[in-house]
Amino acid sequence: MRIYFYILLLVGTLAVLYLSWVSSPAIGKMAFMPSWISSWVDSYRFSAFRTSIPLVVLGVLVGVYLNFEKKTILWWYMAWGLLTLLVILAEIGQYFRPLRRFDFRDIFWGSAGAALGLQIIFFLKQVKCYIWRKKKKC
Repeated sequence: MRIYFYILLLVGTLAVLYLSWVSSPAIGKMAFMPSWISSWVDSYRFSAFRTSIPLVVLGVLVGVYLNFEKKTILWWYMAWGLLTLLVILAEIGQYFRPLRRFDFRDIFWGSAGAALGLQIIFFLKQVKCYIWRKKKKC
């Protein structure tokens, strides 16, 4: 189980960094990008929070792992901090790329996306504990 988590986490992290560091912000023009995603991603009205979408997915993935390993709440906050650092690293890299720019709003949206992904799993964990009312601590 752990090796699959690490592989998915590595692929997700590399995808976030790659898509953040390509020269053109119009990532819908990439050959491997499905047309329905490219039309959504490159739409101006979604440009403000498109950074948050991959971080929601990574947040869910990390949340599933933290739940499976029964980690304490401190681990959840540290995971959110590390995902936020990933967004900051991606934004710093954009500073050095042509046609890209460093944007604090992207850091905000990425961090919010990571928090949302983690909260989804944390909430589902709490609902499961409430419904089944297990004797042991959830």
